[in-house]
Amino acid sequence: MKERKIFVNIISIPDCPACDTLKTTVEDLKAGNQFLKENIVTVGHVSPYKPEHKEFPIFQIWDDGSNTLLYEVVGNYSRATIMWKLIKWILPNGK
Repeated sequence: MKERKIFVNIISIPDCPACDTLKTTVEDLKAGNQFLKENIVTVGHVSPYKPEHKEFPIFQIWDDGSNTLLYEVVGNYSRATIMWKLIKWILPNGK
Protein backbone atom coordinates (compact mmCIF):
# COMPACT_ATOMS: atom_id res chain seq x y z
CA MET A 1 0.00 0.00 0.00
CA LYS A 2 1.11 3.53 -0.74
CA GLU A 3 1.71 6.20 1.84
CA ARG A 4 -1.04 8.75 2.20
CA LYS A 5 -0.40 12.36 1.15
CA ILE A 6 -1.46 14.74 3.90
CA PHE A 7 -1.68 18.43 4.56
CA VAL A 8 -1.42 20.13 7.92
CA ASN A 9 -3.45 23.08 9.16
CA ILE A 10 -2.76 25.07 12.29
CA ILE A 11 -5.79 27.10 13.36
CA SER A 12 -4.71 30.12 15.34
CA ILE A 13 -5.59 33.53 16.62
CA PRO A 14 -3.58 36.74 16.11
CA ASP A 15 -0.54 37.20 18.34
CA CYS A 16 -0.36 33.55 19.38
CA PRO A 17 3.30 32.55 19.93
CA ALA A 18 2.33 28.90 20.56
CA CYS A 19 0.54 28.83 17.19
CA ASP A 20 3.61 30.22 15.41
CA THR A 21 5.88 27.75 17.22
CA LEU A 22 3.72 24.80 16.18
CA LYS A 23 3.77 25.86 12.52
CA THR A 24 7.54 26.38 12.62
CA THR A 25 8.05 22.97 14.25
CA VAL A 26 6.03 21.18 11.54
CA GLU A 27 7.84 23.10 8.77
CA ASP A 28 11.25 22.28 10.32
CA LEU A 29 10.37 18.59 10.62
CA LYS A 30 9.23 18.53 6.99
CA ALA A 31 12.37 20.34 5.79
CA GLY A 32 14.68 17.95 7.61
CA ASN A 33 13.06 14.62 6.69
CA GLN A 34 12.77 13.22 3.17
CA PHE A 35 9.81 10.96 4.04
CA LEU A 36 7.82 13.91 5.41
CA LYS A 37 8.92 16.10 2.47
CA GLU A 38 7.46 13.57 0.04
CA ASN A 39 4.18 13.07 1.90
CA ILE A 40 3.21 16.42 3.43
CA VAL A 41 1.73 18.51 0.66
CA THR A 42 1.37 21.80 2.57
CA VAL A 43 1.58 23.28 6.03
CA GLY A 44 -1.01 26.01 6.44
CA HIS A 45 -1.68 28.62 9.08
CA VAL A 46 -5.44 29.09 9.06
CA SER A 47 -7.15 32.22 10.31
CA PRO A 48 -9.73 33.34 11.14
CA TYR A 49 -10.87 30.67 13.52
CA LYS A 50 -14.44 29.48 14.00
CA PRO A 51 -16.42 30.67 17.06
CA GLU A 52 -16.59 27.11 18.44
CA HIS A 53 -12.80 27.03 18.81
CA LYS A 54 -12.04 27.92 22.41
CA GLU A 55 -8.36 26.99 22.78
CA PHE A 56 -5.36 27.37 20.50
CA PRO A 57 -3.45 26.27 18.58
CA ILE A 58 -5.50 23.58 16.86
CA PHE A 59 -3.35 21.06 14.98
CA GLN A 60 -5.11 19.27 12.11
CA ILE A 61 -3.94 16.54 9.75
CA TRP A 62 -5.97 16.12 6.55
CA ASP A 63 -5.96 13.47 3.82
CA ASP A 64 -4.96 15.40 0.69
CA GLY A 65 -6.69 12.99 -1.70
CA SER A 66 -10.12 12.88 -0.06
CA ASN A 67 -9.94 16.20 1.82
CA THR A 68 -10.96 14.32 4.98
CA LEU A 69 -9.95 15.42 8.48
CA LEU A 70 -7.89 12.57 9.96
CA TYR A 71 -6.72 14.02 13.25
CA GLU A 72 -7.31 17.14 15.32
CA VAL A 73 -5.91 18.12 18.68
CA VAL A 74 -5.61 21.33 20.69
CA GLY A 75 -2.25 22.38 22.04
CA ASN A 76 1.43 22.50 21.31
CA TYR A 77 3.42 19.29 21.63
CA SER A 78 7.05 18.22 21.54
CA ARG A 79 8.84 17.72 18.23
CA ALA A 80 8.88 13.96 18.84
CA THR A 81 5.11 13.78 19.40
CA ILE A 82 4.39 15.89 16.32
CA MET A 83 6.76 13.73 14.22
CA TRP A 84 5.08 10.53 15.47
CA LYS A 85 1.59 11.87 14.64
CA LEU A 86 2.65 12.92 11.14
CA ILE A 87 4.22 9.53 10.36
CA LYS A 88 1.29 7.66 11.93
CA TRP A 89 -1.23 9.34 9.64
CA ILE A 90 0.93 9.09 6.50
CA LEU A 91 1.34 5.33 6.79
CA PRO A 92 -1.55 3.37 5.18
CA ASN A 93 -2.54 1.55 8.38
CA GLY A 94 -1.49 4.32 10.73
CA LYS A 95 -4.69 4.38 12.74
